[in-house]
Amino acid sequence: MIKLFRKVRKNLLTQGKTVQYLKYAIGEIILVVFLLTLISCESGRSDQSLRSESPSQDETEQIDRLLRDLYQSFSYDSGVEPDWELMRSVFIEGAQFVTEAVAGAPPQPQTIEDFISSWQHSIRNSASPPLKTSERIIETTARKTGRLIYVDVVFQASKSGDPSPRKPGLDSLILVNVDGVWKVLSFIIHYESKL
Repeated sequence: MIKLFRKVRKNLLTQGKTVQYLKYAIGEIILVVFLLTLISCESGRSDQSLRSESPSQDETEQIDRLLRDLYQSFSYDSGVEPDWELMRSVFIEGAQFVTEAVAGAPPQPQTIEDFISSWQHSIRNSASPPLKTSERIIETTARKTGRLIYVDVVFQASKSGDPSPRKPGLDSLILVNVDGVWKVLSFIIHYESKL
């Protein structure tokens, strides 16, 4: 294509058609500017779809309910296990839990079922019954990008018998909308003792 344009320009110059050459050159410049404008508009449109925005009021209400159910499932009375079914209900099938890595090792993602199974095993094989545990949400921030909502939750955990309150913790969640309902796709745990 470039060779064709070069040939047309050369022919016009060699034939002494300066006015036609100038018209052609201006037309070519206008065409290039027009194409660059189209490209930048399209680029701006795709960038805008990746920008974060605040969730709508309805989405915020759904997120609040989801978080209330999730942290309620993490809280339980002495001698009683967490509400496993409530916990499962807020996660999409195949959702991932990611815990902080042990020094020198990469994080080990687990499916929700693996996470629950591991937690059940630790509770059921403990020498003493589980202590009353509660997790209270202190603050949340949410941002929506495309079809996902990213939520950071600052929480306060407590166990009965703890001599002093624990430091606040931070959980990072990615939510996805499944048939009009927001579900947890991934959950990254930042243990409160390390914050």
